[in-house]
Amino acid sequence: MSDHLPALSSPANTTNSAVSVEVTLTNCDREPIRIPGQIQPHGLLLVLAEKTLDILQVSENVESFLGLEPSELLGQPLSHIVEEQQCRAIQQALQTSEPSSEQSKSISLGLVVLSSAARQTSVVEKEKPISSLRGLLHVSADAVILELVLEADTIAASTAKHEDAESDDLSAKLHQKVRQFQTADSLTALTDQIAQAVSDLTGFDRVMVYQFATDYSGTVIAETVASSLKGSSFLGLRYPATDIPSQARELYLQNWSRTIPDVEYEPVRIVPERHPLTHSPLDLSSAVLRSVSPMHIEYLQNMGVRAAMSISLIVENRLWGLIACHHCQTRSVSLEVRNACELLGQIASLELFRQQTLIEKHYLAEVRSIQQQIRQTLTRSPLAYAIDSALRRHQQSLLALVRATGAAVVFNDHNDRLTLIGDTPAAESVQALATWLVQKRQEVYCTHSLVQDFVLPEPEQNCACGLLSISIFLSQSSYHVLWFRPELVQSVEWGGDPSKPSTVAEDGSLNLTPRQSFERWKESVHGQSLPWQSNEVAAAQELRSTLLLAALEFSQASLKQAASRAHIASQAKSQFLAKMSHELRTPLNAILGFTQLLHYHESLSPEQRDRLNIINRSGEHLLSLINDVLETSRIEAGQLRLNESCFDLHQFIKSIREMLTLRASNRNLLFKVDQTPQVPKYVWGDEIKLKQVVINLVGNAIKFTNHGEVKLSVSRLSEADESPVAKPTETQEEELTSEIEGASTSDRIPETACIQFEVNDTGCGIKAENIETIFEPFKQTEAGRQAHEGTGLGLLISRQNARLMGGDIKVHSQLGQGSSFVCQVQLGLRTANDLTTPKQPLRRVVALAKDQRNYRILVVEDVVENRQLLVSLLTTVGFDVRTANNGKEAVDIWRQWHPDCIWMDLYMPKMNGYEAAQQIRAEQAATDSTSPPVIIALSASVIDHFRSDLVNLGFDDYISKPFKINVIFEKMADHMGVRYQYADKDSSATAIDTLPAVVLPTEPEQMAALRSQLLAQPRDWQTDFHRAVLGARESRIEQLTQQLSSKALADSLRACLEQLRFDLLQQLVEPLSR
Repeated sequence: MSDHLPALSSPANTTNSAVSVEVTLTNCDREPIRIPGQIQPHGLLLVLAEKTLDILQVSENVESFLGLEPSELLGQPLSHIVEEQQCRAIQQALQTSEPSSEQSKSISLGLVVLSSAARQTSVVEKEKPISSLRGLLHVSADAVILELVLEADTIAASTAKHEDAESDDLSAKLHQKVRQFQTADSLTALTDQIAQAVSDLTGFDRVMVYQFATDYSGTVIAETVASSLKGSSFLGLRYPATDIPSQARELYLQNWSRTIPDVEYEPVRIVPERHPLTHSPLDLSSAVLRSVSPMHIEYLQNMGVRAAMSISLIVENRLWGLIACHHCQTRSVSLEVRNACELLGQIASLELFRQQTLIEKHYLAEVRSIQQQIRQTLTRSPLAYAIDSALRRHQQSLLALVRATGAAVVFNDHNDRLTLIGDTPAAESVQALATWLVQKRQEVYCTHSLVQDFVLPEPEQNCACGLLSISIFLSQSSYHVLWFRPELVQSVEWGGDPSKPSTVAEDGSLNLTPRQSFERWKESVHGQSLPWQSNEVAAAQELRSTLLLAALEFSQASLKQAASRAHIASQAKSQFLAKMSHELRTPLNAILGFTQLLHYHESLSPEQRDRLNIINRSGEHLLSLINDVLETSRIEAGQLRLNESCFDLHQFIKSIREMLTLRASNRNLLFKVDQTPQVPKYVWGDEIKLKQVVINLVGNAIKFTNHGEVKLSVSRLSEADESPVAKPTETQEEELTSEIEGASTSDRIPETACIQFEVNDTGCGIKAENIETIFEPFKQTEAGRQAHEGTGLGLLISRQNARLMGGDIKVHSQLGQGSSFVCQVQLGLRTANDLTTPKQPLRRVVALAKDQRNYRILVVEDVVENRQLLVSLLTTVGFDVRTANNGKEAVDIWRQWHPDCIWMDLYMPKMNGYEAAQQIRAEQAATDSTSPPVIIALSASVIDHFRSDLVNLGFDDYISKPFKINVIFEKMADHMGVRYQYADKDSSATAIDTLPAVVLPTEPEQMAALRSQLLAQPRDWQTDFHRAVLGARESRIEQLTQQLSSKALADSLRACLEQLRFDLLQQLVEPLSR
């Protein structure tokens, strides 16, 4: 029934013993049906050059039509045989067709043959056309094909035209048939009318409507038979999918009709065999004259067919079926009738689509009604039980939804609930089937022969031969609805033995032979149910969507409840953290602040200074412990952020080496630092947090290593070497992209690099079971507990800081041999132009510089001690100061007094600092004030110190309690341009940024002089300073330097500190340890 006769695999579970060996390789698969290189002889074929219309290929039968040999035409222009007017018509057709499209155009052509004398003298003499021919022009990307066929029916075997095919009557007949199609009230009635219409138009002995199933096997569903063939009906016969293989079906989709006027024709070759320009065989897919497969010819001959025609039925771009026409004698169909049949096929396809749509519409109405009932139940039921309740209530509707006889609803969660409806397998079997579906992870599963995939106990197989299931897979559970159909034992009548005989070739392969017998061949099929239709599967999918929304709603509600509880807990933790931070750091601010103020008095005795140092050291130690605990709480509360800037990574590494070399040497350890050339010099990141991480890792290595060495290796990793944890997360990438897009040209981060800091030691090592616990809060190894140092929070904070920088810390250790800590972080790449020059530290301020206006300062603080501290500090140097106990008082004073700067505590009664700042900014904007006050936030909280957040709330800057006195003065210098006088009388009027540089004490004489001055200091001060230098505690060294009465000594020590020359400081303090 097609150009091919393909293989057929034997049906599964059949009782007929006549089934032969399954064939998997066929002659048909190897046949080039699109490029046969031959045509049927009832016309001739020309291949033309697209632009010149020169003849490139021609069929060998050209002599019988035109009286010319192929060699006389090849290379000649088409005008050699066709009138100029017709050539222009062809050129016009080529110009209107798209180069990449596949089009066919019907053109009436008159042909001219030159006389013998004219050809000899090269004189063109127009003669009468030898015959009236019809031309079909096929335009494709590879070739221009012109087919020419006689207009009259001249094949000898056809002695008369069918009376209904007369041109005058053809249009009326066609319209009559179309009107009949529209009156059909069923698919059977419509296909009967289609078969009869084509029979009336063409006069073929047998016309059949052949419908494809989903597996492309087909059944004859309508038939008209001439009286001479009565008793020989193919109606109801089924043919395997391999009778019309996929490549033949593709051609039927491409061409609406196919004709074979004489099955016993002699094929005509095309010369030359290959296209002279493309050197490829000629693709004849669209050619009407394309030669037929020899196997199909034999197939038709075995059926007793002499002429054949087929018309495609195409619904929604799918080959729905064919109108197959057979005739016992030769029969040609004129182009008009052929075109009429194609139009009839197209109209019939539309009617089939309409019939199909009506059936589906009726079914969809039922489905929507059932879906609506289920949805209403879902909305009225408690979320936790909505799905279960809805499906239990509508059991019969659930079966009707997909026309099933049984169903099961399975909830695979901690309870494993199961509901059976109708005729189903046992509960244990259904549960096993649901488990199997979970393993398959298929949202929709459909089969009409379950036994081929899943074997149920034999007594249960009959009720569940067909299975359609939908599944919803959630993180902790899954929902399944399973529909079952029983076995449907079928007696199928095939048009001949569907197994087809095969022969064995010399190489052992199987070759197919065309079917010899087409008698009815029956088989019984077991183990299969009625197949599930596509609209039934679609209905199941729609129900899945409905249930999925309900499941997601339930999950969303659960997540909201969990999120609400987590939010409440997080808020409570944040509030507790802010409260504890405020309560602990606020009194420390007063203690450390007044200690610094007392140091300003030069009348203090050495004993008094020693006692102040003890207070200060104790306060600093307490502050360090509080900061560690609060830092951990900030990590847990998700409040940790980066304070990024551009810094010199090479200088950073150098400072680490100088800072920790002496500490290692004091323990008789060798400290090595290796740096690969690929490490970038200028980077973008949080320098303070990175330094905290590296110092913690190296410091731990030194602390727990008794002999040998500690080595720090710094390198830049390639992308392939990065561990997954060192790559930015999706959120970090989005933040980075946002930062790049929002930054100015000079602030953009072009790319990032993964920098690795690896610390190796030869210390005591860590037990395998302690490898991960060392990163838990307050957890220490045995060696750590014996050392009586630290809080057990250092590694936790270091890992979280590393992760915040897009990396992580990993550890490898072997007990008794040492440990290796590897930290990877992501740093942005920058240039020297991005580096900000650090400010010189402020010297001790003693007064405001001369020739400045009077600055008004408002201190807003509810804690008396902290308010007094700021008032004492600011009034001492000459500022005009007023105070407020809360935000409300601050707003009132601002309205009347208009201060230049407001130091605003954040947490106060009546009105807090946030509200006060926002109200001041709002009123300031309303009055269009030209001199807005500088508002600087003060808070002991570790939560609210992010400058970018505070700026949006109306603040200009922020400092954290406890604060350094010089930071207070520095902030006002930055924001207001205030100038100061300093303790050094020679530079009392010198601006901060013009202070003369101090020469480093590198000469032996300088070192000796400084050592003598250090040894003259109080003993407690010496001990404290010695420890601060060995611990590389920069802030503590600065504090102790401020206590010195000798400016020269203080300046020299500051110069070493500012340039990170800890090696010089360590040499200076060496005598202090004796």
